[in-house]
Amino acid sequence: MRHTLRFCVRIAVFEGVYEWHSHPDSDESFLVLEGELQIDIEGLKEPIILQPQDFYTVTAGIVHRTRANCRTVNVCFEKNEAETIFITDNRP
Repeated sequence: MRHTLRFCVRIAVFEGVYEWHSHPDSDESFLVLEGELQIDIEGLKEPIILQPQDFYTVTAGIVHRTRANCRTVNVCFEKNEAETIFITDNRP
């Protein structure tokens, strides 16, 4: 039997901070169209900073959050119905 993986594409327009979380069953990729997207990765001291036309993939299972200090437009690619686990401790 042939298995087909299904992925979804989302356009996000936002400003602010998204909660710390992970996707145990899916990579999550970002393509910035406008603004600047910062991706904090657990264990890294400095964020990944994406400008327009930059692309970055967060590997499945990695705890991360996204931030935007100004209006930012990005395209997000992940597995369809990817599980999201929010981290509820007091991370900075």
